[in-house]
Amino acid sequence: MLVVGGLDGENVNNGCASSVESRIWLAAISASDGSLLWSQVASPTGAISDIAIGDDLIVATGDFGTLAVDADGNERWSALEASYRTGIEIVSPDYLVIVEFARVYLMNAIDGTESGDFVEVREAQDGRVFFDGADTLYVAGARRRDGQSRQPAVAALRVNVPDE
Repeated sequence: MLVVGGLDGENVNNGCASSVESRIWLAAISASDGSLLWSQVASPTGAISDIAIGDDLIVATGDFGTLAVDADGNERWSALEASYRTGIEIVSPDYLVIVEFARVYLMNAIDGTESGDFVEVREAQDGRVFFDGADTLYVAGARRRDGQSRQPAVAALRVNVPDE
């Protein structure tokens, strides 16, 4: 299954006379024949920055927070708060790793609650995360050098996923 995301193209008035925003759109496409499996317009407004796909969980994150749906596109949970989440990775059936600014932290994949603990990773700014399936999390992003310019950077972290 291939999952794509974007904006639905319909303007939603967010209560400000001078501003309208589009809602988040997710769709799943069959990898074998290209047919549309499902398409959903979710309630949050904002932009998707990353999507993670697990066995039975699809998670999208962005400036709206985080939204999780099952393999059929039905919403499981949402953690909708204004944020700047740029990266997400599923590291176990029970946990996700989130990148928000320069913070990297665990989120419960079952209900969307944050662990509360985080690691500050300067290289994570505007970054994405990649998990090797064992115990290493790679963060690719940009390190701000002088307040203006950014330099591409990569960091490797050991992940200690709690046992459930």
